[in-house]
Order: sequence, then structure tokens, then C-alpha cells
Amino acid sequence: MFIFLVLGALIGALSVVFFLQNTVPVTVMFMSWQIEGLLGIILALAFAGGVMMTALFSLPNIISDWIVSAQLRRRIKQLESDLDEAKKREEGAKFDVHTNLDDNQTEIHKVSN
Repeated sequence: MFIFLVLGALIGALSVVFFLQNTVPVTVMFMSWQIEGLLGIILALAFAGGVMMTALFSLPNIISDWIVSAQLRRRIKQLESDLDEAKKREEGAKFDVHTNLDDNQTEIHKVSN
């Protein structure tokens, strides 16, 4: 937990240094839009926009993985339940095993209780 606090403080300090070193006013033009601001702020906004677009395009895969994960968790619970039932049935039944060593065959017969 402490490492994340230190890492966050370090990133924050580097961001402040970046903004202080990039105080040149710039004009950004896109088609008919025109935005004026400091270079550091414009670059930070562009970076934030890229992060948001990446998150938006990754969202369908994240949702799909979440759905598959939920289905697999349900399947695991069902298989564990089936295994418990099989173990209970096995405990109640007794088996008599006959092995014929000449033919390498094994016969298993249930012995009634």
C-alpha cells in the first residue's frame, strides 16, 4: 500500500514539473475549432483523451471476459456439487475387485449392502 502512495506522489511531482516546464501558449486548430492554452495542459488533455478512447474501445472485451468468467464460476460450483454427490454415493457402495493378472483385466462388482 505504501508503494502505491510513493508512486502516486512521484507521478504527481513529475506532472507538476512537466506543467511548469511547458508554459508556452499554443493554439490548436482542428477543422473549424480553435483552442488556445498552455502546451502542458493541451498535451495532458490529449493524453487523457487517448486513455479514455482506449478504455472505451476495450470495454466490449472487458464485459465479454467478465461474462465468461461468471459462467465458468457457475460451472465450477456445479462440478464441485456433482463431485460431492458422487463421493457420497461412493461411500455408500462397496465394491469387490477381481484382477486377472494373465489378461491384465480388472473386474469391479458392486456388493449389495
